[in-house]
Amino acid sequence: LPRGTLDAEVRELAEGCLANVDPALLANMATDDVARDMDLVRAALGEEEITYLGASYGTLLGATYATLFPDRVRHMALDAPVDPARWQL
Repeated sequence: LPRGTLDAEVRELAEGCLANVDPALLANMATDDVARDMDLVRAALGEEEITYLGASYGTLLGATYATLFPDRVRHMALDAPVDPARWQL
């Protein structure tokens, strides 16, 4: 897709989310929030550490988790390096 078309589609998706999802929920859907949710799942399962395979967005999510909770990672494989600043472009 041309960049302009992709930008328009992303904008339409974001506007649809804003119109149909509680803003309080949207404010808690950043990658670091998802990583914290992953840690809650880890704890609920009674695991001390996680083993994680991350692909695409999961690469950024895994790197965020490992940054926030380095002592809770047993093994982690990420499919490619992701620049968090460029991810949002």
